[in-house]
Amino acid sequence: IDRMWTAMSTITMTTAISRATSSALFLRARSSSCIRRRCQLRRRSFSSSSTIAAVPSSLLETTSDDESPTTTTTTTSQVVTVHSSLAAGPIDYARGWAWQQNLLNQRLNQRRSQGDNDDSNNNNNNNNVDVDTILILEHEPVYTLGRGANENHLTSLCEDGKNRLARSCRGPGSARLSMDKLDPELLTMSSSMEQSVEHLLLSNNMANITPVMLELPNNNNNNNNNDTAVEEVPIYRIDRGGEVTHHGPGQLVVYPLLDLRRAPLEQDLHWYLRQIEQVVIDTLHDYDIATVRDDSNTGVWFGPSKVAAVGVSSSRWITTHGFALNVSPNLQYFDTSYILPCGIEGRGVTSMEEIMRNRGETTIPTLEEVATTALTKMEAVFGIDIEQNSVT
Repeated sequence: IDRMWTAMSTITMTTAISRATSSALFLRARSSSCIRRRCQLRRRSFSSSSTIAAVPSSLLETTSDDESPTTTTTTTSQVVTVHSSLAAGPIDYARGWAWQQNLLNQRLNQRRSQGDNDDSNNNNNNNNVDVDTILILEHEPVYTLGRGANENHLTSLCEDGKNRLARSCRGPGSARLSMDKLDPELLTMSSSMEQSVEHLLLSNNMANITPVMLELPNNNNNNNNNDTAVEEVPIYRIDRGGEVTHHGPGQLVVYPLLDLRRAPLEQDLHWYLRQIEQVVIDTLHDYDIATVRDDSNTGVWFGPSKVAAVGVSSSRWITTHGFALNVSPNLQYFDTSYILPCGIEGRGVTSMEEIMRNRGETTIPTLEEVATTALTKMEAVFGIDIEQNSVT
């Protein structure tokens, strides 16, 4: 009897332990399911927030690699290097574009050689080129069309020029700035950035690219060719989102090359575009200029007029292009007899200078002053650390 009683007790205890273990496993699985469900709801709530309006896909340009799942690097802050050419004055658009492409392709080339391992935290490695950068520029007069832009928005251009700028026109003779097949050896030919850009501009990639020239009445006080009756302004089709726009003296151009996979950034181009707009809004707020977003059109607006254009692109989640803030440009370049700015009918273009002079102010900030303010706002909006001493 004692032996039977001991055996029955053992069986009872084993059964109880088994049931307790099963219950614990069930509760753990249910808890994990609930956590996943709450995260899904939280993500849905954020994506549908009214503060992040939907952005038309035509305004965003990505490569196919951007759609693949990747792992976000968990760093608390990111140090970003700044390069500025403002002290040298306006530069040719093709040179600024080549500057972006050189930095981008150096990073991509290094990643390929390392098996696409993100070594983003290795900022102490002098040989590491995979670092986030912000370019600050001022361009000579130019018109650019986004990758999918309608060339008919160049209202005064002849048919031959429109044909060369057509979305289907590629290769020699086209006016498309494109570098999809850049020779990796070209990126390692020179030790300095200036030499690398020079090699790039003289390479076969650029030799066959000829911009379409738009003839305009020479009434531009910002350029030195005042002895001619006609000014020729180059036009390029480029690899960003958005429609036709103008760049020129008096306009602050900022090109962030940021890896959106790196914390605290987010791997979301729509989020990134809205953050860029917020940087501009916060910058203008410091000059008592109240601006807003537009639910239908990208950019930053003062009343019915656009004061800053935004157009971005990315490759393997590294962003290029950015925003152009009208500080004190010649607004005649935006005349609708020449172009339909950003392809938007019934809306105008303004500048900080125009807004401030209309309210009686005579002191207009310089591009350098506005650039300093914008960098401060980028630190706050993106949660990054900017190396101010690297501005060269």
